[in-house]
Amino acid sequence: MEIGGYRELDLRTGLEYYAKEQPARLNMGRSGIYHALRCLNCKRVLIPYYQCETVRNFLFKKGIEVQYYHIGENLLPTCVYSEDRIAIVLVNYFGLIPQSELERFVKHNRNVIIDNTQGFYQANIHGAYSVYSPRKFFGVADGCYVIGTEAERFLEEYEQDYSAETATFLLQRIETGGNANYAQYQKSEQRLERSDIRRMSKLTYALLDNIDYESIKAIRQKNYDYAAQRFAMINELPPTVLKREVNQVPMVYPLVISDDKLRYYLKDNNIFVGQWWKYLLDNQEITTFERKLSRYLLPIQIDQRYGKEEIDREADMIFQALA
Repeated sequence: MEIGGYRELDLRTGLEYYAKEQPARLNMGRSGIYHALRCLNCKRVLIPYYQCETVRNFLFKKGIEVQYYHIGENLLPTCVYSEDRIAIVLVNYFGLIPQSELERFVKHNRNVIIDNTQGFYQANIHGAYSVYSPRKFFGVADGCYVIGTEAERFLEEYEQDYSAETATFLLQRIETGGNANYAQYQKSEQRLERSDIRRMSKLTYALLDNIDYESIKAIRQKNYDYAAQRFAMINELPPTVLKREVNQVPMVYPLVISDDKLRYYLKDNNIFVGQWWKYLLDNQEITTFERKLSRYLLPIQIDQRYGKEEIDREADMIFQALA
């Protein structure tokens, strides 16, 4: 224990959202899915075609046999399976899958892992494992929670992660903005790409123990509802998919418009809307609906940095482009 010397950041403690759930604290979401497979003692897994390739690539490296399933326009799996020793990853897309649907799926299927990387606040369901990725919601460079029966098993086998060296983009953004430090952010992402499964870094844990979760929750919910109001008439996703339940806190507002130029028009006006999983467009096995999501989904940011003014600016730009 060190005493004296220069001061560190003054951070609060005791605010970690899932502290009472006895989670496994790991370094990234794909590690969490693999860890849940270990807890289930499953060497085979079903995952959706419509998912980030980093997940499947990580599982391949770990010797997991990966099979795929399709999703319907309700964002739920279209497959049925019944084997004991195979797990299935159910993605809570955008954080908008109704809790009742998640519960129904867990009730009727074995070895379910709920990928809640897009639904940080979604409660875990008894009988399943839930995987959460805090960096999709808060200002941290990495981190993952796995919640489920004896989720803390195997943790002693994993090395400790250290993230401070590549997390400086979080501080630099405060002074010089996101664009100026995007290269530093990419270095952090590349570090994760090279990483094996590890225990959560002390820096990430300290930051997650310092967040005003209820305030952020309220802002995100308010922003989502306003975005839903502004974009309702032009969104090509079914209204039933876009409906937010009272306690849900979405990651983004999912706007789908069949216009290839729209994303680039927004970028030219300093509105950066990523394209999720573009690699899938080269996959001949995906369905028309999955292809449409890969090609046209615009994930509109609704996070705690923004409010009505920013959403109005995005909406005005989009309507102007469409006109």
